[in-house]
Amino acid sequence: LQTNLADLRAILASGTFARGGEWTTELLDDEKATASALGTPSTPSAPSAPSASASLAHSQLLDEAFGGGSAAATAAAGAEEEAPLPEGCSYVRAPVAGRVLDAAEQDCARPGELVGAGASILVLSSMKMEVPVGAPASGRLLELLAQPGSVVELGQPVALLRHAEGAAAAGAEEAVASGGGAGSEVDAGPRPDLARVLERRFWTTDQGRASPGGDPKFAARVAGRAERGQRTARQNIEALVDAGSLFEYGRYAVAAQRGRRKLEELERRTPGDGLVTGVASVNGGAGGFSAALSKAAVVAYDATVLAGTQGYFNHAKLDRMLALAEQQRLALLLLAEGG
Repeated sequence: LQTNLADLRAILASGTFARGGEWTTELLDDEKATASALGTPSTPSAPSAPSASASLAHSQLLDEAFGGGSAAATAAAGAEEEAPLPEGCSYVRAPVAGRVLDAAEQDCARPGELVGAGASILVLSSMKMEVPVGAPASGRLLELLAQPGSVVELGQPVALLRHAEGAAAAGAEEAVASGGGAGSEVDAGPRPDLARVLERRFWTTDQGRASPGGDPKFAARVAGRAERGQRTARQNIEALVDAGSLFEYGRYAVAAQRGRRKLEELERRTPGDGLVTGVASVNGGAGGFSAALSKAAVVAYDATVLAGTQGYFNHAKLDRMLALAEQQRLALLLLAEGG
């Protein structure tokens, strides 16, 4: 990798720079002035020698795949057209443009190791975010083609992977089944951690609580309330505030009863610990009040949760909303109800 490190070092060591006030960026526009100021011709620093720490076993893996060559040389064989790879091998490509972070500090796989599908090969820093580069299929990581600190482009090969037996074919079939192409990851559905969050959110809704696997008594309670002309806490809020304006606080809280009930049961039967809280607008938008005047703190007790018992997190949520209303000078809409 060619850099201007030698030039920068020479600038720092030059008498012109040391005297201060005499060095300007205009000198860089004039090659002769720059060379004179530095005292040496401007030349890029030579790339550092590659590390010799690779194990013999790793070298043998590369020899088997490339007959003594390297994936890096193969990837750079042609600027316009990539050289063919050995059978059973494929490139791992950068999903975004970014700078390669140190794999050792990111707990990533190392060359020669077996990896599973989706395992982190390396991590890119892009737009102030850390983006992991996952293995497209299970197999053995043969070589990293991008070194820490280097900048890679979207789609650039960053590693070489030898697929496990049948992994490449399985991966291809899965891509076809999901539509293939750049949108295949989206078509395959949310990743596991996001799916878990969406599932948790579903169990806090009236629909989720009434569905199989939710609160077995919720549907009967709602039916009884409907006969008396009552609605659920969420229905009351929905009828009161502007559509889609509620920013909820403490949605995933549950009753503080983990010592005698399983967490899954608490998630299904005690959503929000019996209190729905948030900030929303009322009569805002076109023809209504301004955003500042229409904003309000909303607190609604849910009598279908433990008969309206005020639990530990229930109190904590209320305290937070009262403090927020005072801090931001918000109107407080309190829908109180007990069992």
